[in-house]
Amino acid sequence: MKKINDNPIRYAGGKTLTKKGLFGKKELTKFAVCNEKEDPISAFDYDSIDQFVDGIATAKIKKHIHYIDLDGKQILKTYTDGAYNVTRMGDYFKIVQAGSTNKGLAYRDGTILLELKGNCLEIQDDIVIYGDLSPVGFEYRKLGAGKIAEGRFISVLPCNYNYVQYLGSRMVAAGRYAVTKTSTPSSLTKNRVSVTATPAFQIYSVDTGKLSDLVFGEIHLTDHGNYSAVIYPRVKPDELTYREQTFSEAFHGTGLLDLSVKKHIVLNRRLEFPK
Repeated sequence: MKKINDNPIRYAGGKTLTKKGLFGKKELTKFAVCNEKEDPISAFDYDSIDQFVDGIATAKIKKHIHYIDLDGKQILKTYTDGAYNVTRMGDYFKIVQAGSTNKGLAYRDGTILLELKGNCLEIQDDIVIYGDLSPVGFEYRKLGAGKIAEGRFISVLPCNYNYVQYLGSRMVAAGRYAVTKTSTPSSLTKNRVSVTATPAFQIYSVDTGKLSDLVFGEIHLTDHGNYSAVIYPRVKPDELTYREQTFSEAFHGTGLLDLSVKKHIVLNRRLEFPK
């Protein structure tokens, strides 16, 4: 018996089984999770069982790595048995579909928090940024943000933005990229195209909702405990959600963010103008 958990006490108990094959018999040792009395409380299914960490252990069956609870039951068995890569991250599991960029998120009890739909999944404590990072360009991304509370996912911002970033202090920047493409000759027959993506965003509190109606281009906390920021006064908040420029707008040169004017400001810790 190998002790694999202290409270409650759990052991990895082995049992030798005889398997018949084409060329004779083969003895195999299989393991089960056992209680403090060393009685098995799971089937002898596993080739090995590792130490429990916060109530979850990894166990191996052939080439597959599974996650099990203190009763030896498999967590996310459908995924660990199939064509998925499952990675534990504290109280969460990241699920990635093999041969695809689709990512999903599950809670420690196996509850699916986010279905496998997008290729972006960033987690900071209980805050999640998710959605699609388009291979076409910055302006085609569709990102949102949410948080996890009591084992369930709560959407804070829908995937209507192509720029979302966690700023710290439980604040998220969400907005839209202004993309500029510049073509310069690099040879007699070919031009080099450079792409510049400049974000314009609002700041949201993950816990309370929108904090400021200002549209920012930059913001950072200073050594004085306030914020130094750049704002775009000609950009309206309702222009920041994801949208494609229509043919008519492209023809008339409209439908894009106007970043031609920017102002430098200083805000207090509540993102307010000092009184």
